[in-house]
Amino acid sequence: MTDSTDDDAASGRRRGLALEQAIYDAVWELLAESGYDQLSMAAVAKRAHTGKPVLYRRWANRAELALAALRNKVPPPEFPQGDQGDLRSDLIALLRPLADWLVATPPEIVRSLRTAILSDPELIGATQSRMPQVDLGPAMAEVMTRAVARGEVSGRPLPPRVVQLPAQLMRIESQRAMPVPDHVVVEIVDQIIVPILTAP
Repeated sequence: MTDSTDDDAASGRRRGLALEQAIYDAVWELLAESGYDQLSMAAVAKRAHTGKPVLYRRWANRAELALAALRNKVPPPEFPQGDQGDLRSDLIALLRPLADWLVATPPEIVRSLRTAILSDPELIGATQSRMPQVDLGPAMAEVMTRAVARGEVSGRPLPPRVVQLPAQLMRIESQRAMPVPDHVVVEIVDQIIVPILTAP
């Protein structure tokens, strides 16, 4: 007995992944060219050289497809694992990849999605459950564990809003300037985050 069946299956998987990537590429190109308002399943199918039924088997509507493409093109940032020596340095090292992640999406796509989300019910619904998010919880927990060991902070649990505060501040700054200047990252850490974390 030969392994042809396995080879065929493996080949099919490769074709499937290649087609999926072509679909994401098509969505990305169309968003950049004409915005979310002009995005349609028919246009994506045509650009990706496939059929609309293929798209609808995987994604219920263009909103789900657009956010799937966003997750594919802009994966979550990878945060440093090593000890930078003190709390301040750990936090700066944490926010720098976050700053890079926030500007990974082309500005024209960001503007298009921000405008559409104000009035498109499908996009609003899909965003609530599928929008790429950055969970700073695990990385912040590591940073705080090291800070407690150094005696820089107490071991009290951090409220969820405090854990997410660095990401929220970086989002605000990214709307003002893209990319976020490094001195702004340092100011956020020095003037806001460190004082909050080290407060009595």
